[in-house]
Amino acid sequence: MPLSRFDPARVPDATGKHLVFHCQSGRRCGPASARMAAAGFAGDIHRLSGGMAAWMAASGPVER
Repeated sequence: MPLSRFDPARVPDATGKHLVFHCQSGRRCGPASARMAAAGFAGDIHRLSGGMAAWMAASGPVER
């Protein structure tokens, strides 16, 4: 979902799950995670360091 359309209210209930924000380079997920926290999300928020580019470079599994 593009950052310009990100709405924390549309994030499914993450109770008991890990909430991980990611983007291509790891930069846009910062503002998204800040919006989520500002909306009152009390759980842990994780950001994928280096984004999907770094994940794929490290041969992380990708499902398309």
